[in-house]
Amino acid sequence: MPYNRIEDELRGRARELINAGHLPCGRPIHMWGGSGSDLACALCEKRIPRSEVEYELEYRTSTGAHLYRFHFFCHTAWQLECALAETLKETAT
Repeated sequence: MPYNRIEDELRGRARELINAGHLPCGRPIHMWGGSGSDLACALCEKRIPRSEVEYELEYRTSTGAHLYRFHFFCHTAWQLECALAETLKETAT
Protein backbone atom coordinates (compact mmCIF):
# COMPACT_ATOMS: atom_id res chain seq x y z
CA MET A 1 0.00 0.00 0.00
CA PRO A 2 1.50 3.40 -0.93
CA TYR A 3 2.59 5.58 1.97
CA ASN A 4 0.12 8.39 1.16
CA ARG A 5 -2.77 5.96 1.29
CA ILE A 6 -1.64 4.57 4.64
CA GLU A 7 -1.18 8.08 6.01
CA ASP A 8 -4.63 9.13 4.74
CA GLU A 9 -6.27 6.10 6.33
CA LEU A 10 -4.52 6.55 9.67
CA ARG A 11 -5.21 10.27 9.81
CA GLY A 12 -8.84 9.73 8.89
CA ARG A 13 -9.20 7.15 11.64
CA ALA A 14 -7.46 9.47 14.12
CA ARG A 15 -9.81 12.32 13.17
CA GLU A 16 -12.85 10.07 13.70
CA LEU A 17 -11.65 8.84 17.11
CA ILE A 18 -10.72 12.35 18.27
CA ASN A 19 -14.08 13.78 17.18
CA ALA A 20 -15.93 10.91 18.88
CA GLY A 21 -14.01 11.53 22.12
CA HIS A 22 -12.27 8.14 22.04
CA LEU A 23 -8.76 9.61 21.66
CA PRO A 24 -7.58 12.68 23.57
CA CYS A 25 -5.51 15.57 22.35
CA GLY A 26 -3.34 17.77 24.48
CA ARG A 27 -0.32 17.11 26.60
CA PRO A 28 -0.21 13.75 28.39
CA ILE A 29 0.88 13.61 32.02
CA HIS A 30 3.41 10.88 31.10
CA MET A 31 4.83 9.52 27.86
CA TRP A 32 7.10 6.54 27.34
CA GLY A 33 8.66 4.92 24.29
CA GLY A 34 10.18 1.50 23.96
CA SER A 35 9.65 -2.01 22.70
CA GLY A 36 6.12 -3.09 21.84
CA SER A 37 3.98 -4.73 24.50
CA ASP A 38 2.03 -7.06 22.19
CA LEU A 39 -1.08 -5.05 23.15
CA ALA A 40 -3.41 -3.24 20.75
CA CYS A 41 -2.69 0.18 19.26
CA ALA A 42 -5.24 2.82 20.27
CA LEU A 43 -5.52 3.99 16.66
CA CYS A 44 -5.36 0.99 14.32
CA GLU A 45 -6.27 -1.63 16.96
CA LYS A 46 -3.55 -4.03 15.72
CA ARG A 47 -1.12 -5.44 18.26
CA ILE A 48 2.25 -3.76 18.66
CA PRO A 49 4.84 -6.56 18.51
CA ARG A 50 7.89 -6.49 20.74
CA SER A 51 10.06 -5.99 17.65
CA GLU A 52 8.46 -2.56 16.97
CA VAL A 53 8.56 0.79 18.76
CA GLU A 54 5.59 1.59 20.98
CA TYR A 55 4.59 4.96 22.38
CA GLU A 56 2.55 4.86 25.57
CA LEU A 57 0.79 8.00 26.79
CA GLU A 58 -1.02 8.52 30.06
CA TYR A 59 -3.88 10.98 30.43
CA ARG A 60 -5.92 11.86 33.51
CA THR A 61 -9.68 12.25 33.19
CA SER A 62 -12.53 12.52 35.63
CA THR A 63 -12.69 8.70 35.67
CA GLY A 64 -8.97 8.20 36.41
CA ALA A 65 -5.81 7.52 34.44
CA HIS A 66 -6.00 6.14 30.91
CA LEU A 67 -3.16 4.67 28.84
CA TYR A 68 -3.03 4.90 25.07
CA ARG A 69 -0.53 2.83 23.09
CA PHE A 70 0.51 3.64 19.51
CA HIS A 71 2.69 2.27 16.73
CA PHE A 72 5.24 4.82 15.50
CA PHE A 73 3.23 5.77 12.37
CA CYS A 74 -0.08 5.72 14.25
CA HIS A 75 1.34 8.08 16.87
CA THR A 76 2.50 10.45 14.13
CA ALA A 77 -0.90 10.41 12.40
CA TRP A 78 -2.65 11.07 15.73
CA GLN A 79 -0.29 13.98 16.54
CA LEU A 80 -0.89 15.55 13.13
CA GLU A 81 -4.66 15.36 13.58
CA CYS A 82 -4.42 16.83 17.09
CA ALA A 83 -2.32 19.71 15.74
CA LEU A 84 -4.83 20.29 12.92
CA ALA A 85 -7.75 20.26 15.38
CA GLU A 86 -5.96 22.79 17.59
CA THR A 87 -5.21 25.05 14.60
CA LEU A 88 -8.84 24.91 13.43
CA LYS A 89 -10.01 25.66 16.99
CA GLU A 90 -7.72 28.71 17.19
CA THR A 91 -8.79 30.11 13.82
CA ALA A 92 -12.47 29.71 14.73
CA THR A 93 -12.11 32.04 17.72
